[in-house]
Amino acid sequence: MALTGRLARSPLLRIGLVLWLVGSAHVLALLLAPVIHPNYFPLFAAAVGLSSWIGGLAHGLGAAALSTLLILYFFVAPAGVALAAFVAGSGLLAWLCASLRQSRDLFTSTLCSIEDAVVAFDRKGRVRFINPIAETLSGWNREQAKGRKLPQLLNLVDASTGLPVKDPVETALRENRIVEVNGPLALAGSDGRRIPIEHTVAPILDRNGERQGAILVLRDVSGRLRLQQELRELHKMEAVGRLAGGVAHDFNNLLTVITGYAETLRSGLSPLDPLRSAAEEIVHASERAAMVTRRLLAFSRQQPIQHRMLDLNAVVRGAKDALDQVLGKGIELNLMLDSKPAYVRADQGQVEQTILNLAMNARDAMPDGGTFTLETGQVEVESPGEPGRGDIPPGSYALLAASDSGLGMDDETRSRAFEPFFTTKEKGEGAGLGLSTVYGFVKQSAGYITVFSKVGCGTIFEIYLPHAPEGEVVKKVAPKATPRGSETILVAEDEEDVRKMVAAILRSKGYKVYEARDGQEACDIAGQQKEPIHLVLTDILMPRMDGLALTDALKPSRPKVKVLYMSGYMDSSILREKIADPATVFLYKPFTPDALMRKVRDVLDS
Repeated sequence: MALTGRLARSPLLRIGLVLWLVGSAHVLALLLAPVIHPNYFPLFAAAVGLSSWIGGLAHGLGAAALSTLLILYFFVAPAGVALAAFVAGSGLLAWLCASLRQSRDLFTSTLCSIEDAVVAFDRKGRVRFINPIAETLSGWNREQAKGRKLPQLLNLVDASTGLPVKDPVETALRENRIVEVNGPLALAGSDGRRIPIEHTVAPILDRNGERQGAILVLRDVSGRLRLQQELRELHKMEAVGRLAGGVAHDFNNLLTVITGYAETLRSGLSPLDPLRSAAEEIVHASERAAMVTRRLLAFSRQQPIQHRMLDLNAVVRGAKDALDQVLGKGIELNLMLDSKPAYVRADQGQVEQTILNLAMNARDAMPDGGTFTLETGQVEVESPGEPGRGDIPPGSYALLAASDSGLGMDDETRSRAFEPFFTTKEKGEGAGLGLSTVYGFVKQSAGYITVFSKVGCGTIFEIYLPHAPEGEVVKKVAPKATPRGSETILVAEDEEDVRKMVAAILRSKGYKVYEARDGQEACDIAGQQKEPIHLVLTDILMPRMDGLALTDALKPSRPKVKVLYMSGYMDSSILREKIADPATVFLYKPFTPDALMRKVRDVLDS
């Protein structure tokens, strides 16, 4: 095998072999001349045939020409007829041998190019040929495998029981039929590892239908099974996400009512009234509950994404209580926040979810406890390829770094850390989506992420988000009095408690309000009223007719009416695209009365 490989790569070796074969035939002819005279030709014909087989047609014809010259010079100059017959015969022999070799090489290279394992057997079930994939799976090379039976080459077992399966090659040869995989099979390795496979065995028949052997095609299906498992996990996560999104939707409606009435109660109480502190606690509890719904919606990926100016320091501080719950008592939380605001343009819910995902990853890496540190700062990248920063382009960035004192990762694990569904946990203990979600958020925010880790030394994740220019930072101003108005507003909301609260708040500020339980009823009210309707305040998800369909239905008859959507749940990519339109004005649930009134006034005055 090694000599054949070297001959295939070296033309000089093939030429040398031709000269050696012809020379050997000539020497033998001289030595045996007294015995074989004048039958020298078989020796030279053998040299020509071997030259054609090994080197191809060109080398075979060269051997024939050289043999002719040697015979002419040393042996039978008068025997012209015999010599002519030798020349013609040797040329034909060279062509036949080279053609056979070419056909054989084409067949072999075809089988070796197939990505499945291919094993050919003779009529007694012994191996005649295996391709490189079969060599890898069996652990035998081609020469070692020849002559063996299938059970000696591959240990095929039932994937569920681990028991050996019946030799399919013997069945195919005995019954002269194709034998396909029946049930889950696996290839058991000497190291105890099992590779899931599927196979087909077919008898090899000649032109007369006579059985000459069998061929086994075996495929490693572990990759396909892994993709199927990932798809099932994805569907499971989608179902859980829909459930979480539905719960958050209902909870948001309740929070809108609780927040609205709590704010109304607080504003109606004197600062000295002992009940005012109770009302303030209700408002604060509602705000914390609103954060829970944002996390649920972020998990379900049905949260309306709202990129706005954020101070990373403030977001980290706001997530401290949730971090304490995630990390537990055995892990110390250490916050190292920059003294200056770290402004970025991002979605707050996604930033919070990223922080929690990094905390959960750190918690799992510290089963015996440790320290989890969150650090913020401002970084100037001078040039691409700076040490430790990969391919981050030059610019000003806000840094969010998360480090732990956990187990750390080896190089292979670190290189796959952001792959969806990749996890080092036991089966059923994790879906492998936490860090991939972090990576997705960073890329959506035009940022970069790096990871540093070493086994036994912990892990550091560094997130670089484009720093918001100072001119874009929204400066805080003293709040003005809640605006009032006298316009007519049509409120469409299927949740009665929310609808009544919104209508009551609007009426208390001087607006004239019509209430509708869904889009269809809102259309009916708009058709019955002759007076102008200045604003439609509508929920998006409603029975019979949703908010988007409502506005489309009102456009022909009331083209100048303004629209303000309200919702806290997006269960459709179409809705998310609509809300992402800059021309669409949206109010996120839960909202306070003050936020409602200011948004209404902004839309009416726009």
